[in-house]
Amino acid sequence: MDDITHTVARALHEVGEAALKYGDRPLMQLVSKFFNTLLRATINRGEVRGGYDTLYEYELLAESALQREPTYAIQIAERLAYYGEAAGGRLHWMAAASAHDLRILAETNHRRQGNPEVTYRFIQILAGMVGHVAPRDPVLGRQLYKSVTTLGCYFHTVGEEETSDVVRAILREVPDTELARLEEELAAVDEPEFWEVTERWVNFDYMEPELRHALGPFLSDAKSDSRNRPP
Repeated sequence: MDDITHTVARALHEVGEAALKYGDRPLMQLVSKFFNTLLRATINRGEVRGGYDTLYEYELLAESALQREPTYAIQIAERLAYYGEAAGGRLHWMAAASAHDLRILAETNHRRQGNPEVTYRFIQILAGMVGHVAPRDPVLGRQLYKSVTTLGCYFHTVGEEETSDVVRAILREVPDTELARLEEELAAVDEPEFWEVTERWVNFDYMEPELRHALGPFLSDAKSDSRNRPP
């Protein structure tokens, strides 16, 4: 079923690309309905690989929508977070993939010089997801915090300190000991590709060298924030 699920998701992605090309909004919404239904089915059946791959195709469609239909890209991001949260209790890697995809959407929109309000909306969606998932599942929460940290380091590296501060605020309640563990684990990853064959290939914990250099400064400020928060 996993292979069938991914084949269907890839076909949906292609239909969605055509809908974007021709500005067919009713078709965009229909594509989303099928994506959402497919994600719900993978969660109900416990199909982590199928859900993981479906999220990937959905995120790629959102990337394509950034320039032409940013509102549609935001709608997809909201669904990524929703189904990531729904999967969190049973299918950890679907939730981790959702957080990673939200991070990628925020970075991609910034790189393409998209509307900053859209970038901020992606950050808000990621913050909401982390806020709902991390308190009830510390192990999964650590993985989500890694996506947040990588995103914050990206904005720090490109000189967007105000945006970096917004991302850092998501880590405000994280203890210093946990922040130190995040830094240690992220700094130790030097393989950009995951060690198993997947559709994505990417290793979620990998940070480009310039982002890794920003780990210390970014998390140092986060630790200061946690110490200075009111009791």
